Amino acid sequence: MIQWYTKKEQGTRVGIWFSFNGWAQIFGGLVAYGIAKGTRLHGSSIAPWKIVFLVTGLLTSAIGCIFLFVMPDNQLNARFLSEADRILAVERVRINQQGIGNKHFKSYQLKEALLDPLTWAFAFYACVADIPNGGISNFFSQLIVSFGYTPEQSLLYGTPGGAVEVVALIVCGYLGDRFRNRILISCSGLIIAMLGMILIVALPLHNNGGRLAGYYLTQASPTPFVALLSLIASNVAGYTKKTTVAAIYLISYCVGNIIGKFPPSLPLQNPLPLIKSTSILTNTPTTRSPNIPPQRLPTLHPRRNHHHLLLGRLPHRLGLYMVVLPASEQEESGGSGAAAL
Repeated sequence: MIQWYTKKEQGTRVGIWFSFNGWAQIFGGLVAYGIAKGTRLHGSSIAPWKIVFLVTGLLTSAIGCIFLFVMPDNQLNARFLSEADRILAVERVRINQQGIGNKHFKSYQLKEALLDPLTWAFAFYACVADIPNGGISNFFSQLIVSFGYTPEQSLLYGTPGGAVEVVALIVCGYLGDRFRNRILISCSGLIIAMLGMILIVALPLHNNGGRLAGYYLTQASPTPFVALLSLIASNVAGYTKKTTVAAIYLISYCVGNIIGKFPPSLPLQNPLPLIKSTSILTNTPTTRSPNIPPQRLPTLHPRRNHHHLLLGRLPHRLGLYMVVLPASEQEESGGSGAAAL
């Protein structure tokens, strides 16, 4: 990025580049929805999820091959530029005072990158900030299903989240360059994402539309991450140091996403192994599992069973309820420590 654009242009360009993550979410959601609906109506010889992987994998491979042969390493070997244009392209980025990429490895720059506190500050933020991203981005379909929509609808309704990400990244990138304060402007996207998470948690469970809108707002969260990525391109000099800092930053990003895929279990007053929860209507008759004797079924009353409500004060007509089997009965029921009512 630093080889082609001046420092004052890089925030917008990095935002545009990273916004294609949102475009991919839109395109991927539409493709997955079309495959799911087509296989449901007409059937298929292979599993639908395999078709999704084949389509996206082949498309990624094809685009990668195109970029391998089309994208130049720098201005000097850009085949779409004339000799005069190549000279002008190099001259316009001279103001960056970082050259156009000396790719010789320099050990002192590696040492400087590893000892620079800013390197680890970048890494810490990338790891911590992307822990929520790991869960939301990988399990957004299940999240939307929990709002009351079908799995097929969740694929389609997830696409507007990509549009929010596209708009947030481009707008924050442009305004950050315009007012020369990328970090402060990018924090607006994080505030919007926090508001979205508050809507998901605080709205009543029957307010599916409001909670879905909250999910859309959470997709503005990458703006600070992208702003810091642009600052690495702009402010870190030296090819070896720049690539080292960027590598550590992206490794931390991946670590945060991996951690986010394994959320901790919810704490209970009397924790027992193998707990499974299910939503039921607390005011309607229930049928018990054949493996649970009647005396083990607690009375369906919100006040008496408040310790079973994991989400706090829920509407009286809807509760989150669980039945836990003792360890001796878990083996008899096939290893499941809970029975769904």
